Amino acid sequence: MKKNNFKFLIILSIYLIYGCSNTDDKLKKYIESHCSFEQSEICYIDLKDALNIDYDKMFLFGEGIRSDEISNIIGLTYSKDKFVPDSKYRIIFVKNNKVVYDDDYYQYQTDFVLLNPIKEVYPLTTCYLCTDSIFYVTKRENEGGRYPYIYFLKPVSEVGIVYQIES
Repeated sequence: MKKNNFKFLIILSIYLIYGCSNTDDKLKKYIESHCSFEQSEICYIDLKDALNIDYDKMFLFGEGIRSDEISNIIGLTYSKDKFVPDSKYRIIFVKNNKVVYDDDYYQYQTDFVLLNPIKEVYPLTTCYLCTDSIFYVTKRENEGGRYPYIYFLKPVSEVGIVYQIES
């Protein structure tokens, strides 16, 4: 009985440490600490700062895409899990032809919109590429959703805004 309790505690600890620190949570926390939606309906963030990642390209893949298809699209050997799980997205950041970050996550609290589709793999799965790091953020009520609000992130180049974050 004690062995089972110990195993359960280990598994629970691993889940809490790694399962709760995905891209969606990181972005939400960053946005909430850097944006004041009481003063303005929009905010700008640098994704490189928000996720603490330096990158040249960001790829976003929908559910069901296989790692060999990802390799073909990003032009690099990529061998993470065989496919992107149902209802999840895989975000991959590349710097100097190396994958520097990847994560499978649900877009419960944050949602990337207006990204450029680069390839339709299946009728419902599209891959997106973005080279911007500055994003225009809006906050909307998430009626009937798991969380009360959702933050929409749009690359500034896609919304026709020229914006430079001050250092």
